[in-house]
Amino acid sequence: MDTLITILDRSLKTLFHAPSYYTEQKETVGRLMRVNYAGEVAAQGLYLGAWLASNNPSFKAFCIQSMQEESLHLDWCLERMQAYQTSPSKMNAPIYFTAFGLGFTSALAGQSYALGFVEETEKQVLDHLTNHQDLIPKTDTKTHEVISQMLIDEASHQKHAQEMGAKPLPSLCQDLMSVMGKALTTISYWV
Repeated sequence: MDTLITILDRSLKTLFHAPSYYTEQKETVGRLMRVNYAGEVAAQGLYLGAWLASNNPSFKAFCIQSMQEESLHLDWCLERMQAYQTSPSKMNAPIYFTAFGLGFTSALAGQSYALGFVEETEKQVLDHLTNHQDLIPKTDTKTHEVISQMLIDEASHQKHAQEMGAKPLPSLCQDLMSVMGKALTTISYWV
């Protein structure tokens, strides 16, 4: 009986073979791209909230341009998620509206603080994208290309915010943003 079970087990594993490392790798990359997608959802909310609360035409133009670039990131992340058969986070709506409120509030505090909020956000995004670059297999050139372009665009947003007069945020605010960012990445990775 044991021999029969062993033969059946080996036969099924052979006929329906899917390497475990590939399955785990596929799931991990799909989830990382879901995190990146949720981050882009948050970016849309952040920029739209700041845009709404601002009266400064140059700042509003910066927000619109950033939203357009972040919209491309949404497309790219969704395409990579679909390639890995991963669905968007079920928490995208709360993530979006939280970011919208934070962007709106930051702009109410003044343009230099809103720009400081953008600068700090992009700094943290750059850190986590760099980390994701290291976690994605080198053979996945399409995902690496997407993340590489996102890194370029996010660095550009950060630099533009600095050039427009971003005021450094207090360390407590930076720490709270870091905690919120970790919550976003952890929740969107799993849900």
